[in-house]
Amino acid sequence: MGTPEVARPSGETGRTPAQTQPTRDSQWHLLHRSQWLCLETPAPRFIAVADRLSLFLVMAAQWDMAKIHDSIRASVRRAAGRHPEPSGAVVDSQSVQTTEQGGIRGYDAAKNVSGRKRHVLVDTLGLVLLVVITAANAQDRAAGRILLTMLATRFRRLRVVWADGAYAGSGLQHWVRRLRPWGKVRLEIVRKPKGQRGFAVLPWRWIVERTFAWLGRWRRLKADYECLPETTEALIYIAMIRLMLRRLEPV
Repeated sequence: MGTPEVARPSGETGRTPAQTQPTRDSQWHLLHRSQWLCLETPAPRFIAVADRLSLFLVMAAQWDMAKIHDSIRASVRRAAGRHPEPSGAVVDSQSVQTTEQGGIRGYDAAKNVSGRKRHVLVDTLGLVLLVVITAANAQDRAAGRILLTMLATRFRRLRVVWADGAYAGSGLQHWVRRLRPWGKVRLEIVRKPKGQRGFAVLPWRWIVERTFAWLGRWRRLKADYECLPETTEALIYIAMIRLMLRRLEPV
C-alpha cells in the first residue's frame, strides 16, 4: 500500500523547506500530513514513514513551531472576538508515562506515574501559550518558575494567572508579582471550597484540564514516546496548530 495522498488546495504552489516564515503551504502540510505523527510504531511496509517523520521534525525545528503556533493562535482569538493577546491564563501540569526511548524521566509519587510532566500555560479559550517538559518528579512550584519566567518578556497584556494549590507556597506568588517592572502579573490560587467531597468543577482550572484532554486525543501524545523533551514540546505545538486550523477552516 502506498502513501495516501491528499489533494492540495487549489492555487497552492509548493514551498522549499528552507523557508522559515509561516506560510499557507506549511499550514497545509501540518493539517494534512501530521497524521503520520499519530503512529506509535511503523508498520513493515511503512519504514519510509519513519524517515519522513525525522525530516518533518527537522523541518519543524527550522520553521520554529512556536512562532507558527502563536501566529495561528492570534487568528483564532480574533475569530472568537477576543484580543490577540490574552489578559488571563491558567497554569497546570500533567504527568505521563515514558517508554524505553530514554531521555529524562522521574517518578511522580502523587500520581503514581513514572515518566515526564507537561507544564502548560493556556489562555481562557484553552489555547496553549507556553509549554515546558520536565521529569515527572519535578515539583510544580519549581517547574512553574521555569515556565513563568518567560512572562518577563512576553504577553504584555497578561495580568492574572490562575493555578491550583500545588503552586502555593515557596514565595512563588510574590516572585511572579516581581517578575517584571511593567504590567504586573498576579498568581491566584484556586482552592477547593471547605468541606467539599468528591468531584466538583472549579473556576478556571477546568479550562487547562480540557486542553490536556484535547492533547490526549493524539496517539503520539497519549504517553511520551520521545527521547528529547524538545520533540514533545514541538508535537504539542503541532497538535494545537492542527486543532486551531480546523477551527478557522473546518474540513
